[in-house]
Amino acid sequence: MAGFPWRLMLLTLLMLGVGGAMFVFAYRDQRAFFAMRDQGTEVVADIVDAFGRTNKGTTSYSVKLSWVDKRGQVQTYRPTHVSAGFWRTISTDNVWTVKTTRVRYLEGENVRPLIVGDMAEREYQDRFGIWAGLGFSLVGLVCGYFLVRTLRGRDGVA
Repeated sequence: MAGFPWRLMLLTLLMLGVGGAMFVFAYRDQRAFFAMRDQGTEVVADIVDAFGRTNKGTTSYSVKLSWVDKRGQVQTYRPTHVSAGFWRTISTDNVWTVKTTRVRYLEGENVRPLIVGDMAEREYQDRFGIWAGLGFSLVGLVCGYFLVRTLRGRDGVA
């Protein structure tokens, strides 16, 4: 199969796969966000850890949360991204100082809790993920179109 457009095929599959996965996960997260915003259980959570990481001049902030649910069980959630604005509310001179924050969660669901003081960032992240997933998928579809045209042209099919 000399001359087969392997790179174009791999690019098509990669873009469709990545785009589809991004879209599905972001859509799922957005639905959880709306459910928590509208009817989630609100509690005061402990900020177990908070830190910033700098990469290529940009700092990204994360917190690890722990809270007690309605059944008295301790719940924790791995480090999750927060906005720079939220970071400023829990730190002084860029040093983590505030040890609690209000969160909303869904009973019996293992989804990222909603930090009440950072709702706008969460909504932005979910929306960005959906649009980025659609964008990658669109690139994959365009690549697929050119892949099909290339293959049809090779076989002499109009």
